Amino acid sequence: MPPVAWVDTAVNNTDGNYLVAKDEVVLALPEDSGNTSFKEQWNDRDGFALYTFAKDGKGVSNCSGTCLANWPPLLAGANDEANHPYSIIERSLGSTTTSRQWAYHGMPLYFFKSDTAAGQTNGKALSNWQLARPIPVSLQNDAAKGEFLIGKGYLLNSQGMADQSKSGFTLYTFAKDTADQSNCGATCIGNWPPLYAAAEAQSAGDFSVITRSDSSKQWAYNGHPLYFYAGDNAAGEIKGEITNWSLATTAVKAASSSAPASSSTASSYTYSSSSAGYGY
Repeated sequence: MPPVAWVDTAVNNTDGNYLVAKDEVVLALPEDSGNTSFKEQWNDRDGFALYTFAKDGKGVSNCSGTCLANWPPLLAGANDEANHPYSIIERSLGSTTTSRQWAYHGMPLYFFKSDTAAGQTNGKALSNWQLARPIPVSLQNDAAKGEFLIGKGYLLNSQGMADQSKSGFTLYTFAKDTADQSNCGATCIGNWPPLYAAAEAQSAGDFSVITRSDSSKQWAYNGHPLYFYAGDNAAGEIKGEITNWSLATTAVKAASSSAPASSSTASSYTYSSSSAGYGY
């Protein structure tokens, strides 16, 4: 696992939750004034903020040269191994050197050169750079259905309060939604609680933050808003594969800007009273 930890809003009211480094870490620093060559170096970065770059792709760093000099990458050792939601990407450190960089949900992680002490977040104000924010999603594997998404980590209820009652529960997508837009309204969400996002949450990689009609924030994957199902009574259950609703898998294609026509509506579906009372 990477040498990182989450800063909690309980101790940081200004910036909210974001990822920081732990203890000594390996980063890349320039070897020449032209920023054409970089060397790996151990450095004490305990508590220093980590960032993601909007111009990076999933598993790909597009920061090099002067960019890399200003935004040193958090590097992984030769024997380090990653587990979801973390991964290790191969990257260049100049014309002849390659290295391995830590990524979160596919987005490479960096420090900011002008952060000179733990707790500083000077890089958040710069274009295309953002603090590495928590995305409350993990993966689970089913022998028959393959990999699918579950809620895990920094989960919230509709009031924006921390709520772990859905930790490990299956996530779904709605066929009547369009790209980064939820068409599951007030009645519908009684059966299909959204995967709510914090006010400070930011899009990263395949995950985006959308604004619902009631102004609350919701997570989406490849443009598909994500929901729990009230009929799932325990983590790992998959009871929500019904008309217009699908298991959220890593294979889901990018959402369309127009929803397909259908003769039935999700909000008309009824479920057992035993599934009520989640406080959403």
